[in-house]
Amino acid sequence: MNRQQLADGYLRQGNIFTEGLKLLNAEAVAFVPAIPDAWSILDQVIHVADAEINGFIRANPALAVSLGLAAGADSTQLDQPSAAAADQPAADIQEIAADLMTLRELVYDWL
Repeated sequence: MNRQQLADGYLRQGNIFTEGLKLLNAEAVAFVPAIPDAWSILDQVIHVADAEINGFIRANPALAVSLGLAAGADSTQLDQPSAAAADQPAADIQEIAADLMTLRELVYDWL
């Protein structure tokens, strides 16, 4: 598989992910299984978006700062865990998914 095919797959997977989320109703998104330490779908989506943003910031600190995704390029700040889930308890899953796709499209341009 060449570089372009990998880049296209990266973007396509983001589209599959966000389109799949559109099929879920609010009850399904908020459901937490009766398993110790289980997460809802919303919790997982926030985690995926947070991880992808943190990865982008680590790979492109100067660009992340210029886009307002990071306060600075100080690597000690980038090592701190994000509190995205705690800051957005009533987050809209579609908004998070849209933001994730925007980030993937930006990253795609850099691949």
